[in-house]
Amino acid sequence: SCPQLNLAASVDTLVLHCARVTVAQSRRVDAASDLVPVELDVVIFRRRDTPLDATPVVYLAGGPGESALDDVAANFLDTPTGRMIVAQRPIVAFDQRGFSGRSRTAAPWLGGLRSAASDTAPLTTDQLFPLLRAVAGSLRTRGIDLRNFNSIEAAADVVDVLRALGFQRAILFGTSYGTR
Repeated sequence: SCPQLNLAASVDTLVLHCARVTVAQSRRVDAASDLVPVELDVVIFRRRDTPLDATPVVYLAGGPGESALDDVAANFLDTPTGRMIVAQRPIVAFDQRGFSGRSRTAAPWLGGLRSAASDTAPLTTDQLFPLLRAVAGSLRTRGIDLRNFNSIEAAADVVDVLRALGFQRAILFGTSYGTR
């Protein structure tokens, strides 16, 4: 099933193909065996008349932390560039591991680290470090190693997603942080 997306009004002729791709949390040979894999929701956006054999465009969002799925659905497909690309090629999008909350092995809930709207002062370092240690410890017990939520592993996810979808090659389209 597809994730909930707010599609731009001008893209009502799209066909969405949705998948969930499981990738390794770490690709290091010496990675702990108890690490849970990361599951990524993937959406392929295309028009009904988009050639099925066309090389796809992988949309890499900014941030880190921006949702590629939301950005493509609500913004990019409503631009002249987005409309031109989707007429010629499928657009593959997925959110980076752990950033958006859509990935099944999302980054930890950091609610305790955020200040409430009514707070008048930010957390001090003395207040912040114990909270960070507690969150990191909780994640380790769930098989999540924060060292694996980085740009290198996120870039490797692109290759794994393309392979899982059966694509041999792709064109990368990055915005802001996605250009890295």
